[in-house]
This record gives sequence, structure tokens and C-alpha cells, in this order.
Amino acid sequence: MGIKMSARSQQCWDDFRNRVTELGGEVLEPEWLGKDKPHRCRCAKGHECSPRPGNVQCGKGICRVCAGRDPAAAWSNFRQLVTELGGEVLEPEYLGAIKPHRCRCASGHECSPRPNSVQQGGGLCRTCAGQDPAAAWSNFRQQVTELGGEVLEPEWLGSGTPHRCRCASGHECSPRPAGVQQGRGMCLTCGGKDPAISRDAFYRQIAGLGGEVLESEWLGVGMPHRCRCANGHECSPRPNSVRCGQGICRVCAGNDPDVARERFYQQIAELGGEVLESEWLGSGTPHRCRCANGHECNPRPSGVRAGQGICWRCRGWEPDVLYVTRNPATRCIKFGISQRDGRVRLGIHRRGGFTEVLHLFTSLPEGLAAHTEDKIKLALAMAGAEPVRGREYFSEDHLGLIENEIGNWVGAVPADQSRRLVGAVLLLVFGAHRPPAHFQEHRAAGDAALGDCRLVRSGRQESWPFIVVCAHWLLRGWFTHERMSADEGGP
Repeated sequence: MGIKMSARSQQCWDDFRNRVTELGGEVLEPEWLGKDKPHRCRCAKGHECSPRPGNVQCGKGICRVCAGRDPAAAWSNFRQLVTELGGEVLEPEYLGAIKPHRCRCASGHECSPRPNSVQQGGGLCRTCAGQDPAAAWSNFRQQVTELGGEVLEPEWLGSGTPHRCRCASGHECSPRPAGVQQGRGMCLTCGGKDPAISRDAFYRQIAGLGGEVLESEWLGVGMPHRCRCANGHECSPRPNSVRCGQGICRVCAGNDPDVARERFYQQIAELGGEVLESEWLGSGTPHRCRCANGHECNPRPSGVRAGQGICWRCRGWEPDVLYVTRNPATRCIKFGISQRDGRVRLGIHRRGGFTEVLHLFTSLPEGLAAHTEDKIKLALAMAGAEPVRGREYFSEDHLGLIENEIGNWVGAVPADQSRRLVGAVLLLVFGAHRPPAHFQEHRAAGDAALGDCRLVRSGRQESWPFIVVCAHWLLRGWFTHERMSADEGGP
């Protein structure tokens, strides 16, 4: 009589037998051995097998023969495949699907293919496939001899490993057999790629420019090397750059970040302005500044250096066009501001593939185009949207957010504009105080209403009805506020 099982084990035992019965099999094991122990069974086709209950419950079946994973079946399939390929199996027994088995191919070469590789169409013989080490070693030596060279390496190291050789010019070199086979030659010196030759050329170029190499060793043509230029500046040019004529010193060339920053600060001061940016962002990136007339602006250092000034308002360049255009091929959208009708700017973008103009607003009030553009950038940044390139190129997935901001600032004034204008006025009046409870609803709409006030001031909407409404609610709100303050004992 077997050991008494727990309720849980009994349930597992019953589930296992029920599952085997559902699969058309029969459990031959007299007692429960555990979910990870093989149990003798007979499948629906009469094969005796030993599945584990845990595997059966996971849906892996009960019979390896029926599933094609039986060693005897795999051994038979392997011998059949080798025979079909014209070969012969020399291995006396099956070693496993991933173990090499000694065979003889149709050409008489002894080889050791893996059964799973043969089953996947990998073939039998590496020699016939050109992958045999002995054949590769022989081919490599033959190729080196044809190039007039000599192999100095005593044995084969692999197709991707350098082998010591001597080229036709007598240079010792270490080509890789794979590179020689692909026609890359065998000698770096003869090909002008020898490190020693590159190093000597670099030293000569630095000396010719009046400089001195401080680096103790050669690091490669693409790596910076510490040097001292003719003017005494320490620098780190790349040999490739020096060879291309780019010079050795960024300071002397005017490309040093510290020098560029100091020059930018000096130019802003000479123009009567002030730099508000806390750190250097690069010569091509806008920096927050304040011009001599007090306008906040964002000039690029490269533009200031080119004589474009720092403030576009002082130059009389006032953008009054806001546009959104789309590239249908890349599904990218571009928003921006321009002047007049925006035709010139849109033409530039059209040549770049942005052929669909989604929105175009012209003759906007002073400052509204730039203000709306800033609000769009702020909304995208708060949403975590990353530009595809630049600062104003985004995926069309963010078009809804951009259109929402345009609707808030440039779109038609909403029907409840009088209520929102009242909220804006009350926000300005009571902004510095704690407003009464019934004014809280106006404060929520106040900020958005400021944008509507821009449109009202521009004359695009009739302003007198709203001024009357604002005055009415302002006086009523003021008296209510005074009465509530008096009831509470306030000033």
C-alpha cells in the first residue's frame, strides 16, 4: 500500500490521470511520484512513454515519439537524411541532436555534422561547403603566394585571426585570411594604412604647422592627440582632421567654446545689451538676452557675430504670420513664424518635402505670432514630446496638441468671450488679493482670456459690447468685495 498522500498531492494525481485520459492515453504508473518525476504511460498510439505531470499540465503532451522528439525516431531521421544526401553515417550510436556525428559525405570526405544542423539544411560536409579549416588554410597560403608574399605563420588560426606574413615588398604584415579572400590585400604598409607611417606623417604635419606633439604614444588616426600649437595653446587634434587641412588648434581657429562664449558676451555688451542665459549653449543655439531698448530676445551667437544684431524688434522685423506645414512622406510637421504672407518661408520648406500647408494665419496682431509659437513649444515640452530634428519639427502624432494651442491663442474668439473677458479683468484686479469664492470660477478662465483680449484690441472683433460688460461686472464685483470685506471686519 502506497504512502498516504496529502489532499494537494491527491488532487494533482487525479488531475494528471484525467488529463492523460483526455489525450487518449493510459497511466501505467501505480502511484503518484511527484509532479517533476516521470510516470510510465501509454499514449493514444500505443507508445510507452514517461511524461512528467508538470509538463503535461503545461500542455507539452505525453509522448515524445508522437511529438517527433524521441531519440530513436531522431536517430532514424538523421540516418535517413544523410543517406538522401549521398552520405554514410559512421557513428555507431545516437549522441544527441546537437552533438557532432562522424559521417562520410558523397565526395568521400570524413565530416562530423550535427543532426539538428542537417535537419535545418546546413549540409553534411564543411569541406564541400568551403568551410573546412584545412581547405581554408590551403586556400589562404595559395592566395598569399599569388600576391607574391610568403606565409610565416606555422599553423591555421582561423579566418578572422591575423596571420604573420611577408609581402612582395619585404614588409612583415599580419593580414586576416577573410580580408585577403575579399580582396583587401595583405600589407597595410603597401596600402598606405600602416600605423607607423601614419604616425610619422602626423608628427611631420604638426612640426610643419609650428606645433609640438605632447602625446606619448600613437592612439590612431581618429583619436585626439595632445599637442601644443605655434601660439602655445594646448589642443587635441585628430590626425585625420590635420591631414584634411583643418588645423590643429580650435582657439586659433575661433572654434573654442570658451573663446566663443567670451566673444559673445563682449559683443552683447558692446551693443548695449545683457546676456540672461545662465550657461553657454553653443554658437548656433539661441541665448536669452535683453537688448539696449529693454526687449527680451533670443539671438544666436553666430548671428550676432555675422552682424545680424541681437533684437529683431529693433531691426523692424516683426513676425505676423503663423504656419503649420506637413511632410507626407515622413509624417513630420513643422510650425513656425514669418512675415507678410509667409510665401517665401513656405517655399523653402516645400523644397524640403513639406508640401501640405495645414494652417496659415497672416496679419496677426503685434507679438501674437511669436507668443503663440512660444506657447506651442512650452506645451510640447510639458507633454514630453521630443522633436524629430531641430526645435520645431515634430511627429504628426502631436498635431492635436499644436492645434489646441493655436486655437487658444489665434483661433476665433469663443462664444462665451464676455465671461472670459470678465475673468481676465477680475484676475488683474484681484490677482494680488484673495478673491471671493464666487470669483474663483472666473480666475480659471482668466489666463486663456488674455489671449482673447489681444484679438479684441486688434479690432478683429467688436470691442465696445465687451468693454461695457467688463465695466458692469467690474463695478458689481468691486462693491460686492467691499461689502464682504466690511462684514468680515477687513479693511
